[in-house]
Amino acid sequence: MLDTIQNIFNAFGAIVFVPVILFIVAKGMGVKTKKALDCAILSAVGLEGFTLIINSYSGIIGPVVEQMVETTGVNLEIVDIGWQATSVVAYSTTIGIIFFAIAVILQLALYFLKFTNVFMVSDLWNNYGFMVWGSMLYLLTKNIFLALLLMVIQNLYCMLFSEALAKRFSNYYGYPNCCLSVPMHMDAVPFAIVMNAILNKLGLNKIKASPKALADKAGMLADPKVIGLILGGVIATISYSHSLNSLESWGAIATCAIATSAVMTVFPKVAGIFASAFTPLSSAYAKKAAESGKGRNWYAGWPAHWIQHAVGAMTDSSHGEGLAVINPAWLDFINEENPRKFVQFSRNVLNLERPEGVSDVEYGQMGLDYLRARFKQWSLPSTLRELGVTREMFPALIKNIMNNNEAFVFTEQQIEQVLERCYE
Repeated sequence: MLDTIQNIFNAFGAIVFVPVILFIVAKGMGVKTKKALDCAILSAVGLEGFTLIINSYSGIIGPVVEQMVETTGVNLEIVDIGWQATSVVAYSTTIGIIFFAIAVILQLALYFLKFTNVFMVSDLWNNYGFMVWGSMLYLLTKNIFLALLLMVIQNLYCMLFSEALAKRFSNYYGYPNCCLSVPMHMDAVPFAIVMNAILNKLGLNKIKASPKALADKAGMLADPKVIGLILGGVIATISYSHSLNSLESWGAIATCAIATSAVMTVFPKVAGIFASAFTPLSSAYAKKAAESGKGRNWYAGWPAHWIQHAVGAMTDSSHGEGLAVINPAWLDFINEENPRKFVQFSRNVLNLERPEGVSDVEYGQMGLDYLRARFKQWSLPSTLRELGVTREMFPALIKNIMNNNEAFVFTEQQIEQVLERCYE
């Protein structure tokens, strides 16, 4: 059976195999054919985009790295290329795709049978965190059952600690029914619990390193495209340090710097396209959970993400850009209902001075206004109009969000309020 699947996979490759699987899964969950087809096409576009970027950049950075090895004598065989490339590997392997189907069934079963209150299926995309490890184990052992067992155990591990921290996380940040369930967030939880106690005992929790002060010092150096420009330039300069009197060397240095900057700017956008392919699936699962989870304290994703899914579908804006606009508006809404955590945010995180006579809501709002200003300083959009949204789109956006109703019981008025707050 596996040999047959492997032969099919080898014949068509990930760029065909993954979209077909996603289309079948989407239809199986009742997603309309148009949305299911869009899901499949987006995944194909994302995968091909990854391939084009990686191949293009490899042709530039490869000779530079080879030259660096020759110049410095340092030969480091392992390079960290980030989570985006990791996800491509995970979704490009046969064993990874097999586990993807198993994970959907497992996560749905554990939730609907009430073994857990964490609706992990609301974030299908991040199953790649399990898939990549299982894929590597299968590559080493050729044992499909051992690889699948590893991924299942990892899934159960993350779900266990997600459940353990769910109420604390939700209460602390003031977000009803929110939790962390991504493997990259949950893998270090036991270590974090122990280290938190140790660091508190040592009194290190009393040290305040304000993110505001750190961000002010970093300035534009925190911008990925600037980081890429500097990083690419440094690597290439080291590589060609023996021939800096050559015009060709400086040409290679400039090319490497700009190419690295381009990759760090474009790659996340392509990753956003690929990740958006999973939105219809997550919406379908979450809608079923909302219907079956009435009366239960269940936990899923963050509301701003789901609003952005609707906005992104109508404007083709990236997920990060949309969140920069929508999340502050949603937080405004939460601040008015529960300002306690936003007071802590303004005081402890941003170290903002509280004027005399200012209420908790007003002080919390000061922190959110600072957050908006910081996003704007980073050249992120600050209004829905910048994303291409018009007021004529509001009814369709609200209908889309209300139809999905993924993680919270919204009212149309609440959604409209959030959209209005961040429109202009």
